Amino acid sequence: MFNKSKTALAVFSAISLFSSSTTVAQNIQVEENIEHISVTANKIKQSIESVLATVNVITRADIEASNTRDLPSLLNTQAGIDVVRSGGFGQKADVFLRGATSKYLLVLVDGVRVGNAQSDSKELTNFPVNSIERIEIVKGARAAVYGSDALAGVINIITRNSDATTLEATFGSNSYKNIEATVGHNQDALSLNFNLGFEKTDGYDITEKRPDTDLSSKDFDNDAYENKNLGINVKYNAEDLGYFTFMTQYSEGYGGYDNAWGNDAYEFENYITQLGWSKTYDAFTHTLNLNKTQDKSVQVGTELEENFQTNRKEIEFRTTYNLNQDIIFNAGINWYNENVEKATQELKLDSRTNTALFLGSYYDDGDLIANMSLRTDDFEQYGAENTYNVSVGYSVAKPVTVRFSRGIAFRAPSFDDLYASTMWTQGNEELMPEEALNHELGIFVELSSGSFDVAVFRNEIDNMIQSNFDPDSGKYIPFNVNEARMKGFEINASFTFLEFDHSLNATLVDAIDINTNQDLVRRPGKTFNWSASKQWEDLNIQLEMQYRSDRPTITYYDDTISSFTLWNVSANYDLTDELKLTARVENLFDKEYASAAIDKDEAGELYYYKSPARQYFIGVDYRF
Repeated sequence: MFNKSKTALAVFSAISLFSSSTTVAQNIQVEENIEHISVTANKIKQSIESVLATVNVITRADIEASNTRDLPSLLNTQAGIDVVRSGGFGQKADVFLRGATSKYLLVLVDGVRVGNAQSDSKELTNFPVNSIERIEIVKGARAAVYGSDALAGVINIITRNSDATTLEATFGSNSYKNIEATVGHNQDALSLNFNLGFEKTDGYDITEKRPDTDLSSKDFDNDAYENKNLGINVKYNAEDLGYFTFMTQYSEGYGGYDNAWGNDAYEFENYITQLGWSKTYDAFTHTLNLNKTQDKSVQVGTELEENFQTNRKEIEFRTTYNLNQDIIFNAGINWYNENVEKATQELKLDSRTNTALFLGSYYDDGDLIANMSLRTDDFEQYGAENTYNVSVGYSVAKPVTVRFSRGIAFRAPSFDDLYASTMWTQGNEELMPEEALNHELGIFVELSSGSFDVAVFRNEIDNMIQSNFDPDSGKYIPFNVNEARMKGFEINASFTFLEFDHSLNATLVDAIDINTNQDLVRRPGKTFNWSASKQWEDLNIQLEMQYRSDRPTITYYDDTISSFTLWNVSANYDLTDELKLTARVENLFDKEYASAAIDKDEAGELYYYKSPARQYFIGVDYRF
């Protein structure tokens, strides 16, 4: 199915180089040690080798080295991820993981489930980068740990938690400006971190204009964006009473977009709050988390505003038992309620609850590794859904770990899937959960000169929800009628060569609709990312390259979007120990490209959402 390509050859050539390199800068080694611990995969602290899944980590150091301005751009550098964007800052950004759409991807913030419960959308474009300390991406089925949505994987955004106090200002193309401040304080048992930010850009006109052929492209204006945000993290060790935590993230703002008629802008107001407690008694650690989220948007531009607001409340209690240094058990109960507080149409039901029990066991004696997770979710709409994940690994030699995993997962239908009623659509209360079977075989190698991870994966999704036209009602109605299969190969490598620190990844994905044997739209079959950085005393420079192959687009057209290669460059210069200058150029060679199409014109040519042209950013960072 997969032919050799220049991309694949480049990957294997690069891997062959790192075996001859013997030195890694000390700061890189420190960062790698931090990255090799994951807390997301199984809700316990594990080394990445012990997780027995492909795990990618983006650290705060990575963010500051690249000077990347938004979350979708950060994610787009990772193996297996492709972000389809409908423009620039603040525009819709669909995250595909190993060929699966974002509705099959669970997104967490400090372990708190986020996203719009009504539509099941995850608007990652509005989460501020200045609030991020670290991102963990765990690939494969994780429903046995987290429940619904984790068919393709989990993205856990871990918020700022450092003792640094900083003030940063960045300015750039399209009147871009970003002002952010972070205040950190650690003293004895108390840890405090506050961060706030203001980001604004005039943007650009995101659609190609074909006024004689399509109404959707007649909105002639620049599509601006603004985001105001605040984050608070408090941790207190009360010793005998336990360890208490409080986290909240708040953001509000607006964004413009293009529309044929009606509203052409949106306002948003989102927050995430968590209150936590944990206490260790001998070999037992008990954890209690109370979570609440709000996802709110108002579509504006005309007198008829459209309001959307969903809320989620969640309670989880779990216990971890360390039987000995090799064996860990955990178990817990999770309950959450999703509520649609505001919607443009009346829903038959606007609230639902889910109660789940989960159990995990983890064995690691240094050579043999085994993980097992079981979970049962009881949705009030359609009863119980049982899931499992089983994985085993073996350390063939000290730096080499081979792994295999198998898991099943599900996605609960959204409120829109079940109950929405508009002029053109009608929900279907008979829908059942979408289900997936996931397999992965991988090998992880860590050497003094670098590391690499190779994985072969296969994900089969049944009961896929697809909207079909119903001639009796004259509306599109969703049904469980589709099946899909995503399989592929993924590689991650990091190494030092010629005194440059290199990081590269490549993914080959074959994603098809089993019923039609056609390629699933909007997914590139090949992706490749590479970066190289070097430190010269007070100056650090990083060069990045991204490649995306052709992709089919728009289900009812037999067309493709052309492949493209992008180059970015960033630099950081320490004027003093406290003062740093930052710079970044995106789309260095001003490449015209697109990842999302709008429609066809009368001549049969596709026209697109315009991706950003070359952009410049320059800033200053002061650390107190």
